Amino acid sequence: MPLSNPTDTSYGPGGQFRPTSGYGTRTDPFQSSRVEYHPGQDYAAPAGTLISAAATGTVVYSGYNAGGYGNTVVIKSTGGDGSTFYTLYAHQNGNSMPALDSWVGRGEVIGEVGNTGRSTGAHLHFEVLNANATISHASG
Repeated sequence: MPLSNPTDTSYGPGGQFRPTSGYGTRTDPFQSSRVEYHPGQDYAAPAGTLISAAATGTVVYSGYNAGGYGNTVVIKSTGGDGSTFYTLYAHQNGNSMPALDSWVGRGEVIGEVGNTGRSTGAHLHFEVLNANATISHASG
């Protein structure tokens, strides 16, 4: 289900995607003796699988994030209640990413699944941010 506002945060990226690591506390996939906070939902999918936007909005970031996300797109949207929220799509392969300041529609292709940044395999890392804080969301 596409997002309509920050409180309606379920996102189902499509049939080729399988939910894996969820939002919240998890075992660090690189150091199994360590627990970490995971600020989003991971969806495993074959490399190159098309990623669609969860909500209509303006692209405020489209590029490589050296902090661990790799190739990333961030879209700024306005919810049905008038509030601003952001959706983040990380670890992309770098193909089909929209230009900064582009307007994208809900369901529009905004990239392809990759394995860039701090990643253990091809997947989409998806986050919803409201006032610069991540919020939990359910896969749909």
